[in-house]
Amino acid sequence: MRLRILSWSYLNIRGMNNLEILLTDNGGKPYPIALFMMANGTGKTTTMALLGAAFSGSASEWTPSFVKEFKPPSKDLAKGEFRVRFVLDNDLYLVEIILNYNSGKAFYRTSRSESGYDDGLRLPETVKRVFSKEFVDRFIFDGELAKDILKLGKDEAEKALKNLYQINYVSALGKVAIDQVDEVQKSLYPTTNARTDHAVTRIRQDKEEQEKILNELKQREIKLKRELKEKKDRRDQIEEDKSRQLKSDQTIREQVQININKRTGVDGKIKEVRQKVLGVIRSPHLFSKTTFERMNYLASKMNQLQLPENLSRQFFEELAEAQECVCGRPIGPHEHDSILNGSTRYLGSDEIGVINEMKSAIKDNQYTPELKDDINKLNDLLIERNSLEREWGVIEGQKSDDNAYNELLKEEKELELSIQRISDQLNELTTKDRLEQERKALSDKGNIPLCENVLADKERKLNDVTGTVTLLKKAKVVQSYLKEIEYQALSLLKEKIVENTNYKIQWLLPFEKITVERIDGHLTLLRKAGASQGQSLAIAYAYLGTLFSESAYNFPFVVDSPAGALDLQVRRNVSTILPKLFDQLIVFITSGEREAFADVFYKLDGVQYFTIVPENNNVIIVREKDAFYTFQSEDDTINTL
Repeated sequence: MRLRILSWSYLNIRGMNNLEILLTDNGGKPYPIALFMMANGTGKTTTMALLGAAFSGSASEWTPSFVKEFKPPSKDLAKGEFRVRFVLDNDLYLVEIILNYNSGKAFYRTSRSESGYDDGLRLPETVKRVFSKEFVDRFIFDGELAKDILKLGKDEAEKALKNLYQINYVSALGKVAIDQVDEVQKSLYPTTNARTDHAVTRIRQDKEEQEKILNELKQREIKLKRELKEKKDRRDQIEEDKSRQLKSDQTIREQVQININKRTGVDGKIKEVRQKVLGVIRSPHLFSKTTFERMNYLASKMNQLQLPENLSRQFFEELAEAQECVCGRPIGPHEHDSILNGSTRYLGSDEIGVINEMKSAIKDNQYTPELKDDINKLNDLLIERNSLEREWGVIEGQKSDDNAYNELLKEEKELELSIQRISDQLNELTTKDRLEQERKALSDKGNIPLCENVLADKERKLNDVTGTVTLLKKAKVVQSYLKEIEYQALSLLKEKIVENTNYKIQWLLPFEKITVERIDGHLTLLRKAGASQGQSLAIAYAYLGTLFSESAYNFPFVVDSPAGALDLQVRRNVSTILPKLFDQLIVFITSGEREAFADVFYKLDGVQYFTIVPENNNVIIVREKDAFYTFQSEDDTINTL
């Protein structure tokens, strides 16, 4: 799939008013690179939001207050319009977003080959399925996502990979298989007799009612998770605001930075040791030497008992039904009963398999004190972390007379209570622990695993009545295979993406020892707990560039302020590599970000320069390289790390 943006235009839009941006040459061919010089507050964020919405369709979900923010101030206007013209594969499209400032609603109109408008966002179904908001955010790039690509607890890196390569659709095919069983059931049960038909109808209604309950519980889970994320994000923001305020206090700035650095280091070590402990926690022989010795004793007793390897209860049960014994004698009623009674002294084949696995597992194990040492190390680190938390509390106490800081503390405490409350509700909703389910008297009406168990029972009853048990088993086998295929494909893809990302990181940050170890929701760095803002941005470009270069999608990359947090050398490296990663590059920068970043582009052919200049409550475009080079805004500042 190939996408090229040809132009966009504004009508009655805040900051831009009435303006058209044309990205093509005289022959209608789009320039490979378009650089926009704009001061802060002159429409960059507005443009990014509208461009993204033009492809994702997300404007339909905007709130009235958000829509009205696009209205130019001090003007009595009923509506605004934003149009994007682009080529998708070989087809020309014109998408228009109409902003009704009175009702606060946004509407779409689409024209194909400029032959009249149709209401709504009328892109091909295959394209609309790809252009989710999450997917579009990968090429209409919000710099905030760069932080989430590396942030612990976020899954931005993996979501980007799954969305871009449509990995989720593999396991989604499994649902198609289950749906086919449902269709067969529907086609079967109306043809049964009245008595059976009534039973099937009742069982199906029970199943559908249980599915409805499960769906409501899962919707509640989604809502709680969204609410929890919002609370945690706000808490993280408060933490950053508190840290910034503390650092602004000259008397405690050094104490603050030392404490933050120590906590970051300890958190990284805790995470590393915790993962190591969790990796071996299921090996009981490592808990203590006594446990190991007892398990070895158990294994020796199993060997002494000479538990049968090949013969099992099933053998004798089958033999009892035969007409003749293996010894050649006939099997009558007396022999039949004797064989069945004797079979109870033997284990079932499944039980024998478990016993043999236990014997093999115990035999191969060796005790080492490594787990005990790691647990002790983890305890020491947690003690050190608690000590640093207490030290942080002492530092915060020096701001006790600061009203603004105290307001942040108050809000933070309220958020912690809300986070704990929501976490408890989520736990009750999702826990699989039977003891906890019983202790809290949870039922299928308020616990997803219990509800799924009840639904499974109802499904089994329906399958028994409709005779689709075998069909459902086959569908579930297909579903499990598809999940395994998705897992294996994702694992292999991650390995390849990590390798190529690290190659680009070495080029972007040649003097930094930064290596991506793995993708686990977020990018995990080798022997590093985190990265600076500038490093995070460079790593994000390397990662996104790798994703797009390896995918089947050839899309433009639209980015706002790509260089603000980068030092000068990294800016040069980024500006050199970006044109190589994307065939169409659209960049919005301020004059404060120009140094060391724009220099590389001045030497390239096929670069289009736009300088957006405010003039008499409106803006004009200057399309000259010199104007781009010399433009200076008073409110632009260089922010390098």
